[in-house]
Amino acid sequence: MDKSSQHHIDSVIKPLHRYSNVYRDKLKSLIQTGARSLREIAEDFYNFFGVLPSHQSIQNWLQTGATKRITNIKAPYSGYYCYDEQHIKIKGKWNFRLTLYDHILNMPVAEEIAPKETKTAIHNFIKEITENIPFYALTTDHLLEYKTITDSFRVIHQQCIFHLYKMIGVSVYKILKDKTIPRQVKIRLVLYFTEIKNIFRTFNEKTAIKRLETLLEKFDDIPKVLQGFIIKKIIPDFQRLTQFLRLFVASLKIYDFQFMRHPYISRTSNPDENYYRQTDPEQVKRKYKKPEGFLNYASLKMQYWTKKHGKIPNTH
Repeated sequence: MDKSSQHHIDSVIKPLHRYSNVYRDKLKSLIQTGARSLREIAEDFYNFFGVLPSHQSIQNWLQTGATKRITNIKAPYSGYYCYDEQHIKIKGKWNFRLTLYDHILNMPVAEEIAPKETKTAIHNFIKEITENIPFYALTTDHLLEYKTITDSFRVIHQQCIFHLYKMIGVSVYKILKDKTIPRQVKIRLVLYFTEIKNIFRTFNEKTAIKRLETLLEKFDDIPKVLQGFIIKKIIPDFQRLTQFLRLFVASLKIYDFQFMRHPYISRTSNPDENYYRQTDPEQVKRKYKKPEGFLNYASLKMQYWTKKHGKIPNTH
């Protein structure tokens, strides 16, 4: 049966009619198990089920259900989360996909679509989601607003080590590409950049501090571009960069705190980014008319991801 002789599904059933439920159920399976564009999913319908819905019909099936937020199943969440955002284009305008991810259970806790990346939107999202679940630590990238947001919850704040390397690497790479810079200067730059990385390549707090002190003893010899990161970023935020080595414990006395090693905090926000790569990769171009459409899509991905990758403890 070729496409020209195939009855178009839109002429047989209305996109939201109850008799199309069988196709919407199939749509769930197709979306959960693969990163596909709407037009590619339409092709899958034809190849597997002998019907050819338009990509508009598929989009309509995705519009119902979710509002501006989706939450995952009830679970014994660990309290150790990563937070990140992804740009999503809806009706031609960029929106933000906010995601709180439990890196211990390896699954998202909740997601929300926000029209703007505002401090208030992020704060309210995290606050409302964590209101009735444990909340001990949050790992984020280095956006300045994350400091005050996390501090307002009085939880541990770990800044992503990978993003620190990436920030420095952008500046280093520009110098390495410059053909006017002597090779010896470039080698020295790479060696000191490696020393900076080695500060955080340990789970021992004393080792990290010792490596930083050793580096500072040679400060005048360090290339200026790296000096800037050390002075403006690493030293001021050293505690936030090394929280994965520590446990923040409040004693009975107000403002009396004690630090201990702690293995549960994620060093990076990579769990969020890996989830994004698997559920809405950049190479798959999608257009959404409404936030509901994307969130219904994301909800199906969340369910499949949790079932396949989630590490929910067996309570039996």
